[in-house]
Formats: sequence, structure tokens, C-alpha cells
Amino acid sequence: MIIIAPQFPPAFKGGGPTKSLHGVCRMFNEEGFEYTVVTKNKDLDGSLLPEKDFEKKAIYFSKIKIGPLKNLYKDSQLIWINTLYSPTFTIIPILALFFVRKKTVLLSPRGQLLKGAISLKKIIYLYILKFIVLILWHKIVIHFTNEDEKKESLPIFSNFKTIVFNNPVFGEVSSNMVLSKNKNNFVISFFGRVSPIKNLEFILNLIPELPNETLFEIHGEIEDVAYKERLDVLIEELNISEQIKFYGNYTKVNFSKKAQNVDLFVIPSFSENFCHVFFEAIEQNKIVIASSGLPWKEANNTVKGTILPLEKVAWQLRINAIYEMSNESYSSEQNKLKEFYSDIKNSVKENTINSFKKLRNNYGTKR
Repeated sequence: MIIIAPQFPPAFKGGGPTKSLHGVCRMFNEEGFEYTVVTKNKDLDGSLLPEKDFEKKAIYFSKIKIGPLKNLYKDSQLIWINTLYSPTFTIIPILALFFVRKKTVLLSPRGQLLKGAISLKKIIYLYILKFIVLILWHKIVIHFTNEDEKKESLPIFSNFKTIVFNNPVFGEVSSNMVLSKNKNNFVISFFGRVSPIKNLEFILNLIPELPNETLFEIHGEIEDVAYKERLDVLIEELNISEQIKFYGNYTKVNFSKKAQNVDLFVIPSFSENFCHVFFEAIEQNKIVIASSGLPWKEANNTVKGTILPLEKVAWQLRINAIYEMSNESYSSEQNKLKEFYSDIKNSVKENTINSFKKLRNNYGTKR
């Protein structure tokens, strides 16, 4: 199998898609599946990746060209393309397919077809991409991470075969975290890219309605500078600057340390096809509230109020309830979320492995 991806470890600034693919590759290693990842030697911000940390089953190119790709394709029956909008990692890999015999091609939108992530310019691009894919003689399969993503995505590729398997949960729940809230301040934190789809203004508008001890920490790469400037203006208008702090980027190395003093993780995104931070919060023994833009509504069956619609009153009531919790109640909810985490981790792994067995057996022989 040849896997095409814009970022792969040691790259980490691409966030969720990079984590997802790396987790699937760890599954492949455990199952003995053969694969090679084709990626670039730079992180999302253009910084060079350290060669000493390159993954053994990945090839890191400074520039992607059709010639080397078609040579790699020749001995692989399955080609997996992990993005839609990159000319380098979508268009060129697809064009290279015109020079090889019939393959099975798995195309993963990674949430890029969700309505909250689409502009008119992108729609025009997608129709051009679809035309190119339609004239290929290969077997095309579109991958969605869950039924919600499939249902909520634009139906541009609806005439192709589809397969549904979720991103892997591949961490471990920390055993040395304090199962209690902070005593002096109530710390709410967001971890992720600072961009409009993350909907951070929703939390900012809640802050004046929450206890005075509430602090809101924002950790992550500033992907959209203009959006960050709008948030700064809103913070001044709400007169909450002393309660808000932007901490910049975080890494997998320092994430645990940054999470230690957090009482509550919040994820107010308009849409997410998976959201690794949701599970990473649970790994750190933290309670999390996320929007219904995430596909984890069944978490409410375990801990009510984990997934909420983007309604101000509902979030305010839930946050205040967590603020008022005794340490015993807080710990009880943490433990219930860990049970949910374990169930999802096991079911996702089984489903993913079965899906790739289908693909290896020429799943999707017809469009």
C-alpha cells in the first residue's frame, strides 16, 4: 500500500489528520500490513523536519513529482490519498495514476467536505477534481470517518463507492493525574488550531456569565491571523482580558504538562470529523464539553452534557455544574468518560482493520 499525506511524523503542526494517519499506521505495524508513506520533509509552517526522527516506513520528499510516484505505484495494489485540497498531494498523485495499471484508490476527505469547511472557490475546485477522478480507469473508494461525516458532507462524490471507518484512538489514559479540580481558579482550556471553524468566540462570549474565578486558556497554532485579531477585539469589548491567555503552539511532548492544571476542556467547533483532542482530554483524566459538531453524541449516554448543541444557556449551565461539583462527583465523571474511551478505542481498531482487509481484497470493484 502507498499512502500519500502532506504531513507525517515527526511533523505535528497539521494536527488531527497527522495524528489519525500515524495511528492507523501503528495498527498496520501490529497487523503486519505492508505500506509506504509518501510525504514531505517539512512541517505545516514550512520548517524542515529533523531527519533523525524520520519514520522507517515513510519517504520524505522536498518536492512531489509524477515520475517517482508512478514507480512507487507499480508494485502496490492500493493507493491511499489523504487530502483533497493540496495540488501537490492530491492532483499530482492522481495524475500519476494515469501511468499505471488498474489500482484501488482510497480518497479520504478528512472532514474537508463538511459544510462548515466549504467555500465557493473550494466547490469549484472539487468539481474539477471529480472530473479528473471520473476519467481514471481505477477503482475509486471514498473514505468517511463516520456516518455523520458521510451524511453532512457535500454529495459531490456520491456516485462513488464509500467506506466508513473511524480514526484510531491510540493513546493511554494517564494513571498519575490528580482526580480533582483546582482550588483557586477554575481553568477552562482549548487545545487546537486558532481558526474560524473552531468557534472560539462562543466561549469568549460565555466568560462574563461564568464565575469570576474562571480562566480561559487557548493553546494552539494561530492558523488565521485575521481571526485572532477579531478575537482580540471581542476580548476587549467584553472586558475579559485578564481572564484570557493565548499560549501558542503545543507539542505531544508538553501537552500533558500543560493539561495538568486544566479543570475542563472545551471544544466549541462548528464541525469536526473526529477531533483527537476530545480523547486526549480524557487520557489526561479531564472532563470535556464539546459541540454537537463532533460525532460522539453517544458519550452523553455515559456522561450527560458531554456533547451539547451550540446554545449559550446549555453550555453555561453545564460549566457552572462542573464548577460546583465536589471532588468526588468530578472524579466519578472522569472515570465514566474513561469507560467510554475504552469502548471507542477497541471498536474503532476492529472496524479499521476489517475495512482494510476489504480494501485489500479489491473492495469497490464497481462505482
